[in-house]
Amino acid sequence: MNITRFAGVFAVSSLAVAFAMSGAPLLRPSASTAPFHQYEDAPATPDADDPALWFNAEAPADSLVLGTLKDGGLIVFDLQGAIRQAVLPPNAPVITADDPPTPAGLNSVAAACPESEDGETFGRYNNVDIVEGFSFGARTIDLAVVTDRGCDRIRFFEVSADGLVDITSPTVDRVFSERFVNPSPLQPGSLEAGLQDNPLDDQNTGYGLAVWPTVDGLDLFVSQRSRSNVKQLRVERTSDGLLTYRTLREFRFDPTFPLTTSAGESLLWTPCRESADDDPQSEGLVIDPAGSLYVGFEDIGVYRIELSAALPEIVQVSNDALFEPVKSFGRAYWAIPDGDEFECEIEPSGRPEDGTIVAAGTPEFAGQHIEADTEGMVAVPELGVGGTLIVSSQGDNTFQTFTLAKDNRWLSEFSVLGVGDTDGLAITTRALGPDYPFGALIMQNGEAPEPADSSDINGYAYDGSSEFVIVGRAPGAGLVRPCPKPTVGTAR
Repeated sequence: MNITRFAGVFAVSSLAVAFAMSGAPLLRPSASTAPFHQYEDAPATPDADDPALWFNAEAPADSLVLGTLKDGGLIVFDLQGAIRQAVLPPNAPVITADDPPTPAGLNSVAAACPESEDGETFGRYNNVDIVEGFSFGARTIDLAVVTDRGCDRIRFFEVSADGLVDITSPTVDRVFSERFVNPSPLQPGSLEAGLQDNPLDDQNTGYGLAVWPTVDGLDLFVSQRSRSNVKQLRVERTSDGLLTYRTLREFRFDPTFPLTTSAGESLLWTPCRESADDDPQSEGLVIDPAGSLYVGFEDIGVYRIELSAALPEIVQVSNDALFEPVKSFGRAYWAIPDGDEFECEIEPSGRPEDGTIVAAGTPEFAGQHIEADTEGMVAVPELGVGGTLIVSSQGDNTFQTFTLAKDNRWLSEFSVLGVGDTDGLAITTRALGPDYPFGALIMQNGEAPEPADSSDINGYAYDGSSEFVIVGRAPGAGLVRPCPKPTVGTAR
């Protein structure tokens, strides 16, 4: 990395200190929410996943952060981490005072998702994004867009300093009424290849999310849980003044890769699947200002796709679009049967037990920077020459950065004190008042502190804690481990 190219960035964001220096700095959080404690099988138990920042143009210090809690719905909190609002999905189970607590409180009447055959599938908010200056009839509003992975729908909320107001049409359709299945050639499952009906209770539903405002309207890109597909939707206003969407196109990824080694050996490689009926999935999605869609597949890596209105309704994504594979890409593995699932061991040693599926591979195609899973991603056009892409490398609790230029060069990595197993990310380089004069990076932390008492609550077992963390303040103030002083003009 040429350090001189970042010289002017120091005044833009405190995070530039991390990106512009050699080494792998450790940043210190500035604020966090109280931990959300999850209890196995408890109704609407909260599990933090993905944040988004709402910028308050009239009072930047009063900007708000929205966070998804999966079964627990949505929360809204301020820049000090204090919760301002909690919203359950409209399709929620009964929650009583005897159940583990949820941020949104109790719920007296259960309402399953309309297509749930067993009546036990409820709303589950997975990803959230913000659109500023959205034309809504005669008004211009700020809009929050949420994937409801439980009911397989997109939900819309008007955002203001007063909180969230749901403006979703009650007639919105499912995002993925069908599923396109890519079975593993190595691990036989029960699903046939190709397009088929998609029962809601199987939860092959709307998952990751990216928003793309264009001159033609607002488009959404939504990935499908447990499948290798992404849909592009167009947001529309209904006759009753609410919001819905229609499908524009679908992007299909082939998770099987024909590889030829330097020795001339041919391999057919696909990631190990913990469930034979699940395809590799993506969650991290982001679009840069040039109109490039980045798709992060958890066990494959990051793709870059140039968007255009000329694209067909079904886009078969080329394997050449994969610019940064994960470190385990192409490597040999064992898929060891474990009941109805598999345990996956990358480049194992010894002799496999009976029934183990042995997949050949080679390290020569492996990536160098992302340790699976590939998770949250953000594009920061103001950071660096041509902008910066930040990727959560969940497997080693680091954040990897790349240029947004077409070569997508790797720049550097950093980590955050006490933060690990990170899913979603959000960032702004705009000033957010005196505490955050250079912007902030917001992230989910899957390694939040446990409760003082982690014993069962009325038979519900404690199942982990999560939170949202904010990193910011003045340049350099968030650094815990200093980096070596950069040498001007050197490359790394």
